Amino acid sequence: TSRHGMESLEAFYQDLELTLATARRNSGIVFIAGDLNSKLGTLGPQPRYSRTLTKKQEIKRISHQVAHMGAYGKGTRNAHGDRLTQFMKSWGLYASNTHFRHPMRHRTTHNGPCGGGSGDTTTISHSQIDYILIPNKFKSSLQSSRCYHGHVKESDHGIVSTTVRMDAIWLKLAQHHQRATEAEHGEVAGAAAGGAGAGASVGAAAAARAGGAGVSTGRG
Repeated sequence: TSRHGMESLEAFYQDLELTLATARRNSGIVFIAGDLNSKLGTLGPQPRYSRTLTKKQEIKRISHQVAHMGAYGKGTRNAHGDRLTQFMKSWGLYASNTHFRHPMRHRTTHNGPCGGGSGDTTTISHSQIDYILIPNKFKSSLQSSRCYHGHVKESDHGIVSTTVRMDAIWLKLAQHHQRATEAEHGEVAGAAAGGAGAGASVGAAAAARAGGAGVSTGRG
C-alpha cells in the first residue's frame, strides 16, 4: 500500500471512529456494515498444540482466544486487514460474518478483477472484504451470518446478512444497566456511611474537647 493510500486509510478510520463515538453516545446498540476493502483472512491452518484435538477443534479453541473475529474468515490478511483488526480491537467489535462455518461461496463477498497495484484486470478474485461488525459483548446473540449472491441488482459485491436475537441483546443491556445502577447506589451508600462516620467522629471529638475545657475551667 502506498504512502498516499495509507494516509487516506487513516483519514477514513479517523472519520469512522468519530462517527462511532457519536453514535454510541446516543444508542446502546451500534452495528457497522459495509465494504471495508479489507481482508481479515482466516485463523487456519494453525499449528498443532495438542495431538488429542482435531484440526476443527483446534481452530474452534483458538478462535475463542481471538476477540475480534471467528474461525471462518477467508484468504490471507492484508495491510488493510491489519488496520481493520486494530480498529475492531480498540472498539470491542466482532466481524459477525466470520462466525459461522459456511461454504467459501457464502463467505466470499466480492467477485471482481484483482486490479490493485498489479494492474491485472483479467484474473477474477473471490474475496471477503465486506463485513457486519457488532459489539463483541453481543457475540452470543448471533444466529446466522453469511453472504448472498445472485441478487437482482447487478454488482460485484454480494449482500452480507446477519441475524441476531434482539431479546438477548436487550437482556444484556438491561443487566448491564442494573449492575451499573447497583454499583452507583453502592458508591453513594458507601459515601453516605463514610460521611456519617466522619460526622460521628467529629461529634465525639467536639464532645471530648468540650469536656476537657470544662474540666480545665473547673480547676481554675
